[in-house]
Amino acid sequence: MISVQLQKDDIYQNPFALQHDIFFKNLLSSHFDTQEEIKQAIIELKMKPQTKYFFIVSGFVDIRHKRLPSNYYWIQLNSIFRNALTNIDGNYFITLVSSNDYNKYLSSIKTRFDSFLKMNLMKAAISYSFTNLLHANIYASQAIEQLKYNLIRYDENVTYNYSEFYFTHLFYLSNRQDEMKASIHPAIKLIYRYDKKKKTEYLKTLTTYLKCNRNAPETAKALFIHKSTLFYRFSKMKDLFHINLEDSDDLFSYEYSIKLLSLLNE
Repeated sequence: MISVQLQKDDIYQNPFALQHDIFFKNLLSSHFDTQEEIKQAIIELKMKPQTKYFFIVSGFVDIRHKRLPSNYYWIQLNSIFRNALTNIDGNYFITLVSSNDYNKYLSSIKTRFDSFLKMNLMKAAISYSFTNLLHANIYASQAIEQLKYNLIRYDENVTYNYSEFYFTHLFYLSNRQDEMKASIHPAIKLIYRYDKKKKTEYLKTLTTYLKCNRNAPETAKALFIHKSTLFYRFSKMKDLFHINLEDSDDLFSYEYSIKLLSLLNE
């Protein structure tokens, strides 16, 4: 309770952070009635509404790494982001950005933002872009859920895009995971069991082929095998598991099934 009160006091010491806090509470609780009402509130906070919006949510890998008051990080983030509003929400910093070019904006801040995150032992997640501000809470949730997922996993990245997370998020949103498991293509289940029993790498071969955009030479290179060896494996897979590498719908089903299988085996 003391920690929560200190965080609140930290916000209220900064009148600009307080204004942002009130705006975000109304925005993410869907208290606005129209987009024009939201845009007017954004303008009053000195942000210019442009064609696209997206959220960037930042947080500490370990809360013990938060060595300075929240306002310090809030000020730093506001100096990094242009045409944006940032809110302190507990130990998260939620930033709403407005830009005409999503990719160009992220590219322009990447070096400085990554340095800030690394220096403070933080990570950040970035939502898809959107145009309807009445749906802002959905896109904020995208970034928040992705950040929670990545904070407990070790890797060298500090920023993550929702395009890398949407499938995982969809899986965790489902409350019928047994039925999702049953939707895995039977051939993929068969390959998985066969690999475990025979110590083969057919599933790895197929996964690599899909990751290489179904390009055989690139797949062989990634697997460090000759192209003729790759085609031999494909032939064996057709015989053993009756997979079809010529049908786009089947290939989509295999890729979906491999992604889902990897989540179930985490």
